[in-house]
Amino acid sequence: MTGASFASQDPGSGVTRNADGSLTITASTFENRNLRIPAQFIGIANNRLFGQEQRGSSIYHSLQASLTHRFSDGLYFQGAYTFAKSIDNGSGSSFQDELNGLLDFGDQFNARDNRGLSDFDRKHRLVISYNWELPVRSWFGIEDKGLGRLVSGWSLNGITTLQSGTPFNIFDSAAATLQDPEGQNALYKATYTGGPILTTGNVHQRIDNFVNLGSFLAGGHCVNNQNQIVDCADASAVAAAIGNLGRNIFRGPFQTNHDLGIVKMTKLTEKTNIEFRAEFFNILNRPAFQSPQAAGGALGNFGLVDVQSNDSSILATANRPRTIQFGLKLNF
Repeated sequence: MTGASFASQDPGSGVTRNADGSLTITASTFENRNLRIPAQFIGIANNRLFGQEQRGSSIYHSLQASLTHRFSDGLYFQGAYTFAKSIDNGSGSSFQDELNGLLDFGDQFNARDNRGLSDFDRKHRLVISYNWELPVRSWFGIEDKGLGRLVSGWSLNGITTLQSGTPFNIFDSAAATLQDPEGQNALYKATYTGGPILTTGNVHQRIDNFVNLGSFLAGGHCVNNQNQIVDCADASAVAAAIGNLGRNIFRGPFQTNHDLGIVKMTKLTEKTNIEFRAEFFNILNRPAFQSPQAAGGALGNFGLVDVQSNDSSILATANRPRTIQFGLKLNF
């Protein structure tokens, strides 16, 4: 590092000033933390200056297929399936900024270390929509008048959605690295030590314990000022090593939802009719669970499981309980 601005400043411990005015860091210490902040985060340790740059990159591939039965003989049907994969190095869900660069999950000097499934990725998504005008008159041979108009005019419509859960992040808020000694980031990689990461059973059995947090080393491995792993009880330990668990490796529960509508059209005159509707949202009253530790709001389905919290419970659903509404309308 060079520049006249450093000519009269004490660079702190672990730094040697060279004859040409440049500085050589010989050890990573708290005093020289500002010299070790990645260029795109100038001043993050002391918040005097917050530099930003767009380093986001993403890629998306998908296979999309649809099957449609155009409206004929009172029946309409459409099924749309998508098999997709979205990858990026920052989706914005946990950062809530357009630059996706305020906080890094992995190595702050290497944007690729943040690369993983997008927070909003859905591997599988199938949506089925339909509308069926029930042929009551033809079933019973009733004419379109009097009683015929009263018992006919019924139709069913609905939408069924089946989709993969969204990815979620497992991190360690206490594993502050030499890149961030003041703990400004707090989204540090977790350190996986072995064993199953996800618990087993159906989602109802795992709702209070979706992740086996015993498979992680809370706080991570410790390093000295040369970024060498040492025993955490050693006096030379000054920070945590960057963890080994990648970003967005696991998914939350598979989600399904069924909405159904029943419509009755009663013809009064050639240009006038009464329309009655009964609509059932989540008609089966089955919860579609969000990812663990996701609670809606700004993060939506995106879950952040902290190894330090010892909590990987599912907090919310992506749909609402069964809702029923009725409507009556006169069309003329």
